[in-house]
Amino acid sequence: MKGTIIVIYEVAFLRVEVLVLRKANKGLSKRRRAKKTYIRLRESLIVQDTRDLLDGKAVGKQLA
Repeated sequence: MKGTIIVIYEVAFLRVEVLVLRKANKGLSKRRRAKKTYIRLRESLIVQDTRDLLDGKAVGKQLA
């Protein structure tokens, strides 16, 4: 009986830990993706293209 209870608590603890780690990974992925987008946008775009891309992102955020 004690062994079963210990396993149940361990599984509950591991589920919480997995959720926390997934949330942290999601945040890191967003930051990494944002950096790559920024670097890619800086390279060879003219000013008007950059403004169009930023306007498109702003509209997407408002829709979300």
